[in-house]
Amino acid sequence: MTRTAQIVGGLAILWLGLIAVPAHGQRVQFPTPLSTDASGSGGTATTAVGTTSRFPAVVAQVPAGGSLVSVQSSPAYAPGPAAAGPPVSTGPVSPVSPAGPSYAPPGQSFGPAPANGPGPAAANGSILPPPNWDPYAPPGPAQPPALFQQEPVIPTPGMPVEPEITFEGIQRFLKEFRVDYTWLAGNGGNQFGDNDIELSATFAIPLINPQTPLLVTPGFAMNFLNGPVTSITPPVQDVEMPGHVFDAYLDTAWHPQVTPWLGADLAFRIGVYSDFTEVTTESIRYTGNGLVVLTLTPCIQLKAGVVYLDRVQIKMLPAGGLIWTPNPDVRFEVLFPNPRIMKRLATVGTTDWWLYARGEYGGDSWTVKRTILPGEPIQQVDYNDLRAAVGVNFDQHHGVTGLLEAGVAFDREILYENGDTFRPDTTFFLRAAFGF
Repeated sequence: MTRTAQIVGGLAILWLGLIAVPAHGQRVQFPTPLSTDASGSGGTATTAVGTTSRFPAVVAQVPAGGSLVSVQSSPAYAPGPAAAGPPVSTGPVSPVSPAGPSYAPPGQSFGPAPANGPGPAAANGSILPPPNWDPYAPPGPAQPPALFQQEPVIPTPGMPVEPEITFEGIQRFLKEFRVDYTWLAGNGGNQFGDNDIELSATFAIPLINPQTPLLVTPGFAMNFLNGPVTSITPPVQDVEMPGHVFDAYLDTAWHPQVTPWLGADLAFRIGVYSDFTEVTTESIRYTGNGLVVLTLTPCIQLKAGVVYLDRVQIKMLPAGGLIWTPNPDVRFEVLFPNPRIMKRLATVGTTDWWLYARGEYGGDSWTVKRTILPGEPIQQVDYNDLRAAVGVNFDQHHGVTGLLEAGVAFDREILYENGDTFRPDTTFFLRAAFGF
C-alpha cells in the first residue's frame, strides 16, 4: 500500500505540473507585435484599450502593401488578410465603431463601397469616419433627395397613357374676344328687318384636364329692329315690335372627355332679354344644351341630347346626329337643329380657309312693351325663323378667326305671349364675325 500510495502521489504531482503550464497556442498576448514596414522591422503598435483587455479589440495589421489598416476582430470568424485602406501615420491606432468595418471575410463579397461618401479616413494617427458617412447606405450611385419616393409606373398593354401636356396645349385665360354682326333685310309693310351687333369675351378656366377647360363667356347684344307696322285681319289687330331689344348674358360651356370614346357637350346660359323698358322675372331666361358624344371611329362621332330654348312656343328641342370626317379637309355635321358641311380650301401659313354651308333654327325671345295698345302689360315675344347660308371661315391657329356668310331666312314668325302672331316675308341676310 505504501508503494501504491507513492505511485499515485507521483502521478498526481505530474498531472498538476502539466495543467499548471498552458500551451503556447492557447495564449492571447497583448500588445501584438507589428512591423511598420514591409521588411518587418520598426517597432510595435499598441491597442488603445491597453495590454490586458480580454474583449474583441481593433488591432492593426500589415497588408502586402505595407499600409496599416484597422480591422475588427470577431469571435464569429477568424480574420483573413486585411483589405487595403487609408494610410495611417505611425502611432497609436484608435478603434472605430463596429458600424463601419472596411474588411470582408475571405470568400464573401458585399458589393462596392457605399456611395454616400468616402470611408473612414486617418486624422492625427486615428481612423475616424467623416460626419456625413453612413455605413448602412445601400451600395450603388447616390440618390438625390426627393419629397416622395415612388416606384416608376410602367404602362401595360391596354392601359391608357395620359397625353403629354406642353406649353402650347395649355389654354390661355382669355381665349377669345369676338364681334359678331348680322343684318336681315326688311323695312315696313310685311317685312321685318334686324341689325344685330354682339360683343363677347371667352375665358378658359382649367378644371381637371387643361385640354378641356370650362369656357365662360359674358356677352352683350343690341338688336335694332325695323317693322312690322301693319294690321292683320281677321280680327283687326295691330302688331308691332319695339325699335330695339337687348341681350345681356353669361354663358358657360364644357366639353369633358371621360374616356377616349365617350365625351359630352354641355352648355348653360343665363341672361336678361328685354327692351329694358321694364325688366320682369320673364326677362330672365335660361338656355343651354346637353349632348352625349360617342366616338365610334377616328372619323365618326355620334351626338344625342337636347337643346333648351325657353321661348314662348318652343321650350325644348331634341338634338343630335352624326359627325363624319372622311379626311382632314372635309367635315360633315349632320346635326339637328344646326347642320353644317365644311371643306378646307387652302392653308396659307398658319391660317386655314374653309368653305361651308349650314342650316340653323334662328331667332330669339325678349320681354317688350307694346306702345300701340295702352295699358297692356309687359309680354314675352318670340322671333323664329329657319336659315340657310354659305360662307367662308378662316382660322389662324391660336390667333385670329373670322367668317363672312350670306343666306336666306324663311318660315319667319313673330309670336306674342298672348297669341298674337305675325309672319314676315322671306328675306336674305349677311353675317360677319371677327375674333382674336
